[in-house]
Amino acid sequence: MKKLLEKFEGKLKSSIYLDSCITVRACNAVKIENCTRVLECDDILIKIRTTDCDVSIWGESLKLECYNENIISVYGKVTSIEFEAKKK
Repeated sequence: MKKLLEKFEGKLKSSIYLDSCITVRACNAVKIENCTRVLECDDILIKIRTTDCDVSIWGESLKLECYNENIISVYGKVTSIEFEAKKK
């Protein structure tokens, strides 16, 4: 039963576009769609929770801009992006 529910949840997520989409532009801008929470925010690290994982954006002079409750953009000199899968 649990596997059936997990399968249904996965299909439901993909059918209503709850998967996250991350766009990186020229090492100075990152756009994240379907984020659920900002976990940490300062000028060298911005950590975001998405539906699938936690995303850490490292850099210099980072700034966070929110378009709405599900889409954010990070501006500044981006040096690395890390992904940490959610623990089940």
